[in-house]
Amino acid sequence: MQTETNGNRRGAILLLVTFLLAFPDVLYYALNRNWLEAGLAYAICTAVVALPLYLFHRWVKLYVWLLMPLGLLAVVSVACVIVYNVNLNFDVLLVIRNTTFAEATELLKGYYLYILAALLFYLFFYAQLIRWSPNYIPSRPALLASLGGLAFLLLTPLLRAKPGTYVEQVKINISSFFPGSMYYAGKLLVQQHATVKAFADNTKNFTFHAQPKSKPEERQIYVLILGETSRYDHWGINGYARPTSPRLATRQQQLVSFSNMSTGAYLTEYSVPMLVTRATATNYDLHYQEKSVVSLFRESGFKTYWLSNQFDYGNIGIHANEAETRLYFSSAYESTKSVHYDLELLGALKKILDKGESKAFIVLHTLGSHYDYDARYPPAYAHFQPTARSVNARPTDVTKKQALINSYDNSIRYTDALVDSTIRMVERQPALSWVNYLSDHGEELFDDSRQQSQHGFPVPSIFVAHIPWFVWLSPDYRRTFPRRLADMEQNKNVALGSQNVFYTLADLGNIRFTGQDSTKSAAAAQLKPQPQLILGGNYKVFDVQNFITPAKP
Repeated sequence: MQTETNGNRRGAILLLVTFLLAFPDVLYYALNRNWLEAGLAYAICTAVVALPLYLFHRWVKLYVWLLMPLGLLAVVSVACVIVYNVNLNFDVLLVIRNTTFAEATELLKGYYLYILAALLFYLFFYAQLIRWSPNYIPSRPALLASLGGLAFLLLTPLLRAKPGTYVEQVKINISSFFPGSMYYAGKLLVQQHATVKAFADNTKNFTFHAQPKSKPEERQIYVLILGETSRYDHWGINGYARPTSPRLATRQQQLVSFSNMSTGAYLTEYSVPMLVTRATATNYDLHYQEKSVVSLFRESGFKTYWLSNQFDYGNIGIHANEAETRLYFSSAYESTKSVHYDLELLGALKKILDKGESKAFIVLHTLGSHYDYDARYPPAYAHFQPTARSVNARPTDVTKKQALINSYDNSIRYTDALVDSTIRMVERQPALSWVNYLSDHGEELFDDSRQQSQHGFPVPSIFVAHIPWFVWLSPDYRRTFPRRLADMEQNKNVALGSQNVFYTLADLGNIRFTGQDSTKSAAAAQLKPQPQLILGGNYKVFDVQNFITPAKP
């Protein structure tokens, strides 16, 4: 009887350990009413934990200790599920890897006590499990548990069929749930890091064979502004009821606004490379194999600059490094610390323009409307009240939705000032010039029955996909290349995606290169409507045309 009791106790403790590890996935799928996946999450986690049990049957306490780091990841995963309804996956780890401590502090503002409480509870509960764990399990039940775990994993294709061979299906099922998902995500991070590091060597001999189509006598100044988290329908000049773009509204007749433009990805780390290269949602890895629009202009004789108010490294940094001159503002993100607002980029832009170079291509990478929205603009731009700062709203607090929207719209007004100020500086120069502004992706603002905020959800929405794209051409440029303006006006309502940007900028820059395709240029009469595809979580590709806006809450 005592042996049976001890056996039951050992089994119960190990099941509690696996439940602690599997809980985030179980919670995520339960909240989304996917009961089969919730059950499989627990079962597969239990099977994975059971696999090495036979090897550790003499050192069970040690094994439970070794599982503790996974438990700490489980706490992070629970926070992701509760705050953002996203379980811990490769994309979340990628964001964590590319996030500074200050930015993380900003994003988690208002949740510190909850996360600390969860961490303390976990540590206390896990310490108790270690204390209760036996030092030893008889070899026979340990072997049966390990073999049973293996058998269950081998049978998962019968419960969860996936495309591919039998072995591939087993791998997919193991890597879909914690802790196998962490191994898979870590492996992808290591592979991506190696690819990023190898970019310079792999592309050192790459060339677009770029040349000017003609050689105008006038000076040429071209500026590309990369926005952040700016959605199309919150710009006043695009029909939004609020005056979020008062300055650009005064020059609306000078702008071409593309009304049907979609981003290529739901995260900045993916979307910006697709805006500056020929990579697409279905061929994202192309941006590791060839250079960006920066090198295209550089080959064509332009001095190239990359001015950034973000920390551009990894997938973005490899293309920023193609510029001859780079300048970064080290903003601390938090509204109480050394903030660098986007308008500060214009001081550096002025110095470049004052050089009088005959040909300059300049990228401004902004913080735009990156959450915390209130930290993106100075108090003078707090036009819509109350703001999230004044009512102490958390980013996912739907009860304070209007305050969050007010703050977001204030950040759009500030971006309006940035774009207009950039145009004002450039138009003072006697030159053929243009300014292009487009955002990396949009933002969720509790728009529908899903009540989602921000943009980190693996299944994107139309609110994240639909982005603004404005083009301003100088009077000299319009006179010299009237056909391009006419073609853009004709194409401004055509379905476009990130894949159109590279070809359009090349045409507007008057550049000829190998692989030129006028059917993809919004500045060409030959443009054809493009598929609007967006990269979501785990590299899954979605067709924006299939997005149906859910019913309003």
